[in-house]
Amino acid sequence: QMAVAMLDPGEGQLILDPACGTGGFLITGMNHVIEKIRAAEMAKWGNKIDRAETAVRDRIKKFADRFIVGIDFNPELVKATKMNMVMNNDGAGGLFQANSLVSPATWDEALRARKIMGYVDLLFTNPPFGSKIPISDPAILEQYDLGHAWTYDKKTDRWTMTEALQKSQPPEILFIERCVKFLKPGKGRAAIVLPDGILGSPGLGYVREWILRNTRILASLDLHADTFQPFVSIQTSILVVQR
Repeated sequence: QMAVAMLDPGEGQLILDPACGTGGFLITGMNHVIEKIRAAEMAKWGNKIDRAETAVRDRIKKFADRFIVGIDFNPELVKATKMNMVMNNDGAGGLFQANSLVSPATWDEALRARKIMGYVDLLFTNPPFGSKIPISDPAILEQYDLGHAWTYDKKTDRWTMTEALQKSQPPEILFIERCVKFLKPGKGRAAIVLPDGILGSPGLGYVREWILRNTRILASLDLHADTFQPFVSIQTSILVVQR
């Protein structure tokens, strides 16, 4: 709710969660826009409640069908999200089972038809993270700057990407780059939940340098240690960026 309130989605904005889980971000974002639609139609029609509700339903359907997109690797979670969406004003038509990190050319036709690479206005996500689920497939790693090895020059305090690939990368690092590439250049904004190590660990300076080169940082929000307890004990933050 905090992330959605900060980015304040509107009716004509494409909203994406590329690791949507059970759809919490998407449903919160959708309902935020629906409240705006309802308020606008009520103001327009005054005491003609029936006319207002009909107009609201039409606008909600159009918005939910066209501007809400969710992707998750786990087919069971996609089913759960679809049910969740149907119970919360729909939007289930924009949900897809796919791996957000692989080449978009390998996605199924329905997802490719959505044309989301470089077209997303607002992205909200809590990607899977941890060294226990590393990405080691060279075909995936080679697509990413952050899938390559980087070297650090103390004199210039700069990181430089090399031709060599990493042996593996935790998924959240690749998700940062993919999320930025999803966004509209110059306009798209994202709120991403990340482990604090990415924002402070000395060995991950190249990730921070990539973020600084490719985005404008709007906010970094330190989350309370208990935010994801009892399931996850990792300290996390929300990074808010604009491409």
